Amino acid sequence: MFNVSVVGSLATLTFTHVRPEPTALLRDGTINPNSVVRARIVLTINNLLALRDLLDRVIQKPDIPAPPSGGPTRH
Repeated sequence: MFNVSVVGSLATLTFTHVRPEPTALLRDGTINPNSVVRARIVLTINNLLALRDLLDRVIQKPDIPAPPSGGPTRH
């Protein structure tokens, strides 16, 4: 699940992950779903529009590879 919130010239993308509540799960095996925020990304409206256009191109034409990222990931 995700949400988009726009305030002024900035947009916030919030991504959540549903997982069972650990206390109830370990105590008596009950599964109580709990949403946890996994990531929040703040970007300008122009960058949000660029992201929308990129996703639209990739989804509409799956044979086009996604552009490379900014560089290798360092761990």
